Amino acid sequence: MLTKMLILFAVSSAIITACTMGSIFRYSDKSVVFAYFFLFGLSAVMLSFFISAFFSRAKTAVAVGTLSFLGAYVPYYTVNDPAVPLVWKMMASLLSPTAFALGTVNFADYERAHVGLRWTNVWQASSGVNFLVCLLMMVLDMFLYCSLGLYFDKILSREDGVWHTWNFLVTTILWIRDKTFANNTGRLDDKQHNEVPGIEKRWTGQVVCEPAIEAISLDMKQQELDGRCIQVRNLHKVYMTREGKHCAVNSLEVTLYENQILALLGHNGAGKSTTISMLAGLLPPTSGDAVVFGKNIITNMYTTITFLYPSCLLEDSLYVVCCVSTKLEHAVTSVGN
Repeated sequence: MLTKMLILFAVSSAIITACTMGSIFRYSDKSVVFAYFFLFGLSAVMLSFFISAFFSRAKTAVAVGTLSFLGAYVPYYTVNDPAVPLVWKMMASLLSPTAFALGTVNFADYERAHVGLRWTNVWQASSGVNFLVCLLMMVLDMFLYCSLGLYFDKILSREDGVWHTWNFLVTTILWIRDKTFANNTGRLDDKQHNEVPGIEKRWTGQVVCEPAIEAISLDMKQQELDGRCIQVRNLHKVYMTREGKHCAVNSLEVTLYENQILALLGHNGAGKSTTISMLAGLLPPTSGDAVVFGKNIITNMYTTITFLYPSCLLEDSLYVVCCVSTKLEHAVTSVGN
């Protein structure tokens, strides 16, 4: 995805450079013009990504993002004065549209002098503006917006998804917990090895009734030790409703092994979709946890999503007539295995 975006902006910047060299940028170096538009395009995308982290609805994000992008040009009219110190112009250039607009001042001055901007004079100030500073500020803006976007995307609560606390970057609790869980996956106690989870003996008079369920094989136990399975441990989900607390998933414990098909059966409201959503990282569990191929669903949300791809939610069910075999065939084709 990143490679495609870079190629797209490189091609777009090259086309803009070719179209403007004979008219607007007649004397400037082609590579300088290309870098100017290329860096601005990347910083604009990162700015859009940063703004989108605050919204969960696409229409709202587009409307606010457009207004914010246009408003980011406003500081240019304040700092575009030779009497304004460079430090203030750098502060205003933290908004990439302002940095882009300040760069046009250099282009205008050098084109008017029939000299043009080249790599040998980009560091020379013109009308109180340094073009090299404008380029560097757009690079800084690109990384700044990307970092802030990733940070706020993790801490802002949404309708779905797992989020972290605001200070998760300065704490080591998540890393310690992840490490502890990774160690626990390789040291299951003897009780778990010798007993089949979820099987209870029921007494009817003097007769013991045991369900006809396949026992855990040595290969399954090895998958647990190697972290090649999905282990759900005491997974619990409670929703707050007008009537009070509603328990959707109550202390679920189950292990999903490779090369096997598991079907969650139950009536409407039994918690099937809630369980899948928690395993896919779309909902945070109230308590408990799960390890997906050695990755914790809380501390490694984005990694677990790749393991569980593709998962089809109820609102995304576009093909009503699909049966189980058709769904599995489509899933295998999608992941390319």
